[in-house]
Amino acid sequence: MTDAQTLIATVLEALNQNDFDTFYGHLSEDFRYVTPLYTVTGKDATIEADRPLFAQLSHHWRQIDRSLASGDKVAIWMRFGGTVAHNAKTFEVEVCNIFTVDGETITALELHADFSSMMAAMQA
Repeated sequence: MTDAQTLIATVLEALNQNDFDTFYGHLSEDFRYVTPLYTVTGKDATIEADRPLFAQLSHHWRQIDRSLASGDKVAIWMRFGGTVAHNAKTFEVEVCNIFTVDGETITALELHADFSSMMAAMQA
C-alpha cells in the first residue's frame, strides 16, 4: 500500500469514528469536491456542503473494498451506509472515490455513486 493509500484509508476510518476534524484537517484550503449533486471549491465550502447530510444520519460507515494508487491519484471502491436519524431507515451505496493527494494533503475528491437508495431512506 502506498503512503497515499494509507492516508486515504486513515481519513476514511476517522470518518467512521465521527472524527471529522482529522478528515477535514487533511484537506487543502482550495480543496475541490465533485459529487453527483454539486461541485464546491474550498475546505470551508466542503464542510458546509457535508454538514446537512451528516446531520440527518444517526450513524454512518464506510467499508473499503479495493484501492488503487497511480501517481497523485487514489481510487477507492467502497460501500457507504448509515441510518437516517428521523426514521431509523438504513441504506448502503456502492461508491467510487477518486482522491488527489499531495503528501499528507488531499487536494481533490471526485465522488461517483448512485445515491438513490440513500435519498429514498431519507425521504421515507
